[in-house]
Amino acid sequence: MSTDLLLDQNQDLVVELGDLQLVTEGEEVIQCAKIRILHILGEWIFDYTKGVDWFGVMWATDSSTLQKKTEIQRTLVNTPNLRRLLRLDFAVDPVEHAAQIDFTADSVFGPVSTDLTI
Repeated sequence: MSTDLLLDQNQDLVVELGDLQLVTEGEEVIQCAKIRILHILGEWIFDYTKGVDWFGVMWATDSSTLQKKTEIQRTLVNTPNLRRLLRLDFAVDPVEHAAQIDFTADSVFGPVSTDLTI
């Protein structure tokens, strides 16, 4: 069983009645995937290879759609408890600096899917 602290849409810890809330199984896999996607490449001092190249590949006007999709796939397939990515759709708006990422995956807890706006 996989358990983590529950985060809200702003990545803040969720506290109810003075207790930290937990997230488990499939929802924990989705939360972990979102954290990994939000992580900027080179941001973590202990491993500069982790994260998405948001300032390079993702927002570059000369990057192809395939390069951007590959960048997201690379991040998602290394998510703990995620066995394989079944579907990935995304759109990037370089003017608004926003991305819509929808994916379905097979996890050790069964199928998971979500849509993220970043």
